[in-house]
Amino acid sequence: MAKIALGDAREATQPDVIRALVAEFICTFLFVFAGVGAAMTTGKLVGDSLVGLFIVAVAHALVVAVMISAGLNTSGGHLNPAVTIGLAVGGYITIFRSVLYIIDQLLASSLACILLKYLTGGMETPPHTLAVGMGPLQGVIWEIILTFSLLFTVYATIVDPKKGSIDGLGPTLTGFVVGANILAGGPFSGGSMNPARSFGPALVSGVWTDHWVYWVGPIIGGGLADKLTSNAALDPAGLVAIAVCHGFALFVAVAVGANISGGHVNPAVTFGLALGGQITILTGIFYWIAQLVGAIVACFLLKLVTGGLAIPIHSLAAGVGAIEGVVMEIVITFALVYTVFATAADPKKGSLGTIAPIAIGFIVGANILAAGPFSGGSMNPARSFGPAVVSGDFAGNWIYWVGPLVGGGLAGLIYGNVFMTSEHVPLSNEF
Repeated sequence: MAKIALGDAREATQPDVIRALVAEFICTFLFVFAGVGAAMTTGKLVGDSLVGLFIVAVAHALVVAVMISAGLNTSGGHLNPAVTIGLAVGGYITIFRSVLYIIDQLLASSLACILLKYLTGGMETPPHTLAVGMGPLQGVIWEIILTFSLLFTVYATIVDPKKGSIDGLGPTLTGFVVGANILAGGPFSGGSMNPARSFGPALVSGVWTDHWVYWVGPIIGGGLADKLTSNAALDPAGLVAIAVCHGFALFVAVAVGANISGGHVNPAVTFGLALGGQITILTGIFYWIAQLVGAIVACFLLKLVTGGLAIPIHSLAAGVGAIEGVVMEIVITFALVYTVFATAADPKKGSLGTIAPIAIGFIVGANILAAGPFSGGSMNPARSFGPAVVSGDFAGNWIYWVGPLVGGGLAGLIYGNVFMTSEHVPLSNEF
């Protein structure tokens, strides 16, 4: 276990610490300016709440990725007291320096919001608030889970010396998990994950209602390392939001787990890799159990923190029969597992290994856009099983086992036995 370092007051006068504080102030200021500015823009220009949520999520994803990159070699690009505390608990920054960082981040956030209010002619800087029907305890649990996933990503993709081929992708992955978490948690807790991001707007607007939620939840989460429309999958804006959220989340999940478990996240992927000779059957069975339990626990927690909202299950669209649904799931899961083999499992992948998580996330997002309005676009038995268990509705659930397992198995057999058993001449780099 890492030893927590206390540090001392002499750090405040060290040139490298001063430079780090200046960089952290600039990066946090620019992050909050863009993030809160995007929220203000949606309030002024966008009438559709789902489109507004999407704009805010994408803006945060982009600016987080860029500002972490900008500050990584100077201050570490924390931007967030929860990240700073999480790294202090892990022994990567002294307690004294972490206090300086947190003060720095709060000042930067406050200045960014003051400037935004001035530049927009006195518009309100929207504070984070809980949705109607959300209690403070539910909000805290939301923020714990969201911030835990954020800090887990920071550790796995930036801090961990064993990050391997994903080295350099850390800021992008962190930005993506922030965007995905805002899409998931924004309509409920606000999806803060960052006490500084919540502090500036609260200070300038004077609205402190439940503000403590955005300190307690992120700090605990950091230390521990379909509300908007009922048929979002069939609504164009909802479909895009779901596709992007799944793409972002899978991109990050695969990258985070790549050097530990392989980042399967999906029984169909595990099955395909087993048939392709990349994992033993026994290990695959244990992976299946872990994936199914993880999906069930996630759905139970979602039901708890959303005040008992129904967990939407995968189902076929009106007019789509069971056979059509199975074939659709076979095709899109084949595409997913074939991508996994080509970009991650194949030893001849070369430089493609670096972008494997991106490619996998992108194919999932594209497949949801293509198949979501018809079969639901599952590709993942665990993703379908968890909601079915918690909702108690298993109607048609077999489709989301048969289709993905057949598609994943075919991809594993074909790629593993045709393309991975023979050498090919390397392609020329001259065009």
